[in-house]
Amino acid sequence: MKILLSFFSIIFSVLFFSQNNTLPLLNELLDKKFHIEKLKNDKQENFDLKNLNGKPTLINVWFTRCQPCIHELPFLNKLEEKWNSKVNFVAITFDSQDEIQNFLLKHTFNYYHLNTGFENLEKFGIYKYPLNFVLDKNGNIKKIYGGIDVDSFLSVEKDFENLL
Repeated sequence: MKILLSFFSIIFSVLFFSQNNTLPLLNELLDKKFHIEKLKNDKQENFDLKNLNGKPTLINVWFTRCQPCIHELPFLNKLEEKWNSKVNFVAITFDSQDEIQNFLLKHTFNYYHLNTGFENLEKFGIYKYPLNFVLDKNGNIKKIYGGIDVDSFLSVEKDFENLL
């Protein structure tokens, strides 16, 4: 049993900390528009860009069974709590609306939640979770992070300060 727990602990650590190194292919997205308007919500309507109100945006891509995604929630919530009047916070997942609602009954995650099909996320080149995109006021990708931790939390705050 201890061996099994150690194995899963090692796997979790490797997966979580590897998330903090963005993939080279994702770096090609920097300074390009994140076309969130192409994503559909639970009513199969495209996301309305008016929701972003010309403010910087943090887009978190996650799913409910992703342990690294769950691990970063306290950091994501702290960012939202501190910056909510100046920055938009959007969470995108391929989970169903029911799965999201059940998850939110047990976990605090104070973002606007947008669920879309996995195939829509693939169109963005997203195959790794969690991912966090910092967008400027015009919706251009300025930074890409894996899981948010103590160090990247401070970097994201600096990004917000620079974008405002």
